[in-house]
Amino acid sequence: MEKGYNKYMKDIVNEGHAIGLHSETHDYKKIYSSERAYFNDLARISKIVKDETGVDSKIIRFPGGSSNTVSKKILQRNNKYSR
Repeated sequence: MEKGYNKYMKDIVNEGHAIGLHSETHDYKKIYSSERAYFNDLARISKIVKDETGVDSKIIRFPGGSSNTVSKKILQRNNKYSR
């Protein structure tokens, strides 16, 4: 994630909006190589958001959308982010 965009996260939160997690890298091949790789990427972007805004967001959107096979499997097994 490019640091230049981090200031926008603060603005979003300060204006009363929620922050949703997406991906740190957008490297689909890497992210979806395994569940561990996906959750490692998610943890990194989560830490960036928390460090920049103080918000511990649980809102996510799968990179590439939630209609791909890998993201459906991950969501079914790990529904803590789907609530």
